[in-house]
Amino acid sequence: MADPLSNYRTNHDYPLQLIEAADEMIIRSRYEVAVVTAQMACEISVERVLAAYFLAKELTELEAPIEDLLPSFNLGNDKIRKFYLALTGDNISREFFWSEYKLWSKFGILPFTREEEFKKAKHKWFCESPS
Repeated sequence: MADPLSNYRTNHDYPLQLIEAADEMIIRSRYEVAVVTAQMACEISVERVLAAYFLAKELTELEAPIEDLLPSFNLGNDKIRKFYLALTGDNISREFFWSEYKLWSKFGILPFTREEEFKKAKHKWFCESPS
């Protein structure tokens, strides 16, 4: 199978713009806004990654009905994460940032205490393909 994310990597400006906005909110100490903005970027990215895999696996006829069953694209939701894993093979829960992300997505807590930590996690979430 060709790399399902090749098109995604070149066309994900909007989530990156949201992450840049979240960066700016952190600099301004507007952490609640940063959390909501970054979470929105994550969910949009998940939606786009799933769409890329539906297309790559020739399952596009299932995309809309399955998305109708999903309450969101928040990987903090166990059912959504299990579906994401089944479709993509990416066990994101094994990543270095997972425990912090789970807190963030569930409780709206910004787990990163330094700007560098946020940037490291941001790079992982948006610049690397699933393993």
